[in-house]
Amino acid sequence: MDLGHNFVLAHAACNGKKSDRLAAGVHLDAWCKYQGQHAKPLAVEFTRLGILNDFQSTLRIVNWAYHQTFESHGLTWLRNQELQPLDEGWENPLIPLLN
Repeated sequence: MDLGHNFVLAHAACNGKKSDRLAAGVHLDAWCKYQGQHAKPLAVEFTRLGILNDFQSTLRIVNWAYHQTFESHGLTWLRNQELQPLDEGWENPLIPLLN
């Protein structure tokens, strides 16, 4: 089950190509920046609409999933069929949100 803060608007074709892969570091960085600015108002709106949300839980899941991928040298989705490993420092945009 997805929590509200995990939803990201995406072009249908891109979403299909991404499939169930984690988004590349550049996308994680953009998500972190967006959430840093909008997490609280999004939570209010999700709650109003009856969409389950818990930003801190979402952050813990994101951190865990990316950590596991990094440690196992897994690949993340960049665009189309292009995959790439996570760079060192992938967690830097998450740190301010986790604190």
